[in-house]
Amino acid sequence: MPTLHIYTRVSTAVQADEGMSLDTQREIGVQRAKDLGFEHEVWNEGGRSSNHESVDKRPVLSQVYAKIQSGEIKH
Repeated sequence: MPTLHIYTRVSTAVQADEGMSLDTQREIGVQRAKDLGFEHEVWNEGGRSSNHESVDKRPVLSQVYAKIQSGEIKH
């Protein structure tokens, strides 16, 4: 069965600490996986600003990107 990979992130640590958006992102991704008949895997970056930050400064996104490049992640 294919796996839908769900990457979650919020812009600030405050949003992450207060539970804003991360849970919603996960819930929507999990529901989409179910709708598609996929398994799911959640990749949670937590509170990381995207302002002037490259992929290599986001460890979780870097892992996902490497797995996409190697063909391990397709969805």
